[in-house]
Amino acid sequence: MRRVAVNYLKEGDIVAYPVKNSDGQILLTQGTSLNSNLIGKLAHLGIHAVYIQDDSLPSMSINQIIQESTRKESIDAIKKLMLQNTIKNEVEKISKESIDIRRLTNVVNMLVEELMISGETLSSFAEIRMLDSYTYNHSVDVCIYSLILGHKLKYTRTQLFELGLGALLHDVGKSKVPLNVINKPDVLSKDEYEKIKEHPVLGYEILRLNPNIPLLSAHVALQHHERYNGSGYPRKISRDSIHPYGYIVGIADMFDALTSEKLYRPKFTFKEAIEILISTKNTLFPSHYIDAFLQCLALYPNGYRVKLNTGDLAVVIGQGTTPLTPILKPVDNDITTDAYELIDLEDNREIYIEDIVYE
Repeated sequence: MRRVAVNYLKEGDIVAYPVKNSDGQILLTQGTSLNSNLIGKLAHLGIHAVYIQDDSLPSMSINQIIQESTRKESIDAIKKLMLQNTIKNEVEKISKESIDIRRLTNVVNMLVEELMISGETLSSFAEIRMLDSYTYNHSVDVCIYSLILGHKLKYTRTQLFELGLGALLHDVGKSKVPLNVINKPDVLSKDEYEKIKEHPVLGYEILRLNPNIPLLSAHVALQHHERYNGSGYPRKISRDSIHPYGYIVGIADMFDALTSEKLYRPKFTFKEAIEILISTKNTLFPSHYIDAFLQCLALYPNGYRVKLNTGDLAVVIGQGTTPLTPILKPVDNDITTDAYELIDLEDNREIYIEDIVYE
């Protein structure tokens, strides 16, 4: 099977994996033969891509750690909090428990539960990434990445909850930063950057006043921009003065930011982002956290079509020993590679993936 964008589906394509909406309801079952009417309905419902059968490819499994319905609920919950918190005096409302924090805690509990049930630490990161507003989507993605890393580190359920809630709320202080600074479509001035750098303290002050939020979760908001060598902010603390949750969310935050489009720059490729993360070992982050994070990545999920530096196209059919070296089957090529042979990027270091092809 392979993943095909809805705009490139054809009549007669056979669904290889159930298609679900954002509420988790099954729209099309495995084995459904597509026609123009069904394809049109999928596009109307906002479905981006479908896994279809392809007899030229070997069978493969699809790993979905977090259900789409849970992810949607997470985004809705953090969006509600961030929007409400822009209202004047909202900090006081939160401290008096006027905001229903129960929805957020329920969301984190759902995320932890699904992660524990799946028993997986290998995440299809390209499946996590969606097309929502960056601020809200970023908070949820960072939460999921952090929980996966925490699970890899064998954290208890209580620790995962503290970590997950802190990660989900790590940027809540940005709701107190002027929107013209947050949404500026250019590089920030020195004064604007200083304004942005206030958000960890602002977030911590919001969260620490709520008795339903663990203090360690509030410290995630305070510490997620602190760095191992003391070069971070707001307090420029270093090494063991930074809580492990601060390091974990800091790594997740950096990876998600690097691989996201920004108003002032294009996104980095997965390959570039990983090279940057590796360069931060024992400077910005302790090396063992970076190593563990990289072991959690499945940047190119099974069934995805990718473009190689050779110009060839291939489909991912299995995961390799590193996130950048999956096993590939060449497709739709002319002469550069033998379409009947598999490519193990671990054994072919001169070949690498340039990007995912969404078609």
